[in-house]
Amino acid sequence: MANSVQWKSNKWLATKSKKLSNQQARLSSGRLETILNEQNKKILSVKKIAEEEKEMYIYVPKKSVGPFSFGKDISIYIKDFTPSNVLIIDRGPLQWECYEFENFKLELWVQKGKIKSINCYKHLIFDNVDLFKFSTTQLLSYCNSKDSVADLIWLKFKKKQREVFDIDNPLLQVWSLNDKVEQIIVSKW
Repeated sequence: MANSVQWKSNKWLATKSKKLSNQQARLSSGRLETILNEQNKKILSVKKIAEEEKEMYIYVPKKSVGPFSFGKDISIYIKDFTPSNVLIIDRGPLQWECYEFENFKLELWVQKGKIKSINCYKHLIFDNVDLFKFSTTQLLSYCNSKDSVADLIWLKFKKKQREVFDIDNPLLQVWSLNDKVEQIIVSKW
């Protein structure tokens, strides 16, 4: 008898759950539509943010990366973009300031208040192509297709041997480790 009571209570629970599930489905269909609309809005806003972020990394050789232009005064940008760190390097007559923007994964190298070079760690978009999506070999091949010349320099940095390529078209310095692009430095020269 205990088994039949157990079986009936399980059957009753299953039936009750099924009825509740159907009711919840009917009630939640409106909510589901609302949730889907909210998710679509979020997706669109993520795409918009991605497009806005993309604009931060568009490289115009010898002119700019996103909103940052070579030769412009750094004070113009400090109003709109807050650096996460400022490093001052004093080497006699040459004094450099490095403005790090951790959220954008880039650095502005400044001398006498003017932007001289930009160091990118995450993205650099040239001709609608994000150069960080390439391996170093692919990037060199891509640049060679633009009648470019790349000079190889070996540097030991953080106890690891890095390949550094100076590329003349577009004007880039690519730092690589194990065929992976680690950073790209661009400047006016």
